[in-house]
Amino acid sequence: MTAIEKAWREYVVYLAQSYIGCKESDGSHKKIVDLYNSHKPLARGYALKYTDSWCSGFASAIAIKAGLTDIIPTEVGCEKHVQLFKNHSVSKWEEDGTKAPEPGDYIFYNWDKSTQPNDGSADHVGIVERVNNNVITTIEGNYSDSVKRRTLIVGAGNIRGYGRPAYWTLKTMPPSYERDTSATSTTALLKRGDRNDAVRALQNNLISLGYSCGSAGADGDFGSGTEAAVRSFQ
Repeated sequence: MTAIEKAWREYVVYLAQSYIGCKESDGSHKKIVDLYNSHKPLARGYALKYTDSWCSGFASAIAIKAGLTDIIPTEVGCEKHVQLFKNHSVSKWEEDGTKAPEPGDYIFYNWDKSTQPNDGSADHVGIVERVNNNVITTIEGNYSDSVKRRTLIVGAGNIRGYGRPAYWTLKTMPPSYERDTSATSTTALLKRGDRNDAVRALQNNLISLGYSCGSAGADGDFGSGTEAAVRSFQ
């Protein structure tokens, strides 16, 4: 990955981070809807309403804010968003939900199916913030009516696939900004004996996939049960 590509991926993540906490209950999500509607032409000529589902609108608004709508298609419907990635001239669609994404990729979900391969109709979308220790962290609009983070394990059954914007085609660096290094920095690989929230996130995702981490469940303690679950998953 070139320095330019990496910088653009980080910039898209930074923009997504800047909206965390926006929600319907106080109307702060309206600026996301307004940003989406400011871009012309509107996808399929449809102006997003404040009362509509807005996960695709949020993902599209980040592309608009970044000035990257030539490589990140805009949409208000998730399945249509998938089709636009599939048919894009330079950006790519990754059908294999068991593969690890990169920060700045667009992750699509199908909640009606919980196993891979997941070839159903997409009904939610987010932006990948980071991938550490086989755990994906995303930023998603309209997640419980808010912009929130989600964690899930690589290969989780609900993953429909990934839209991979063609960051590799960009020739200049993104605008300067103050990076949130606490959110984007990597951590050491998790190992037996670790006790922290990252272990708990890993355990929760393993359990959601049907792997037992032992009688204590998701206790944040990387013991023998969690190690056995990881090995079974791998």
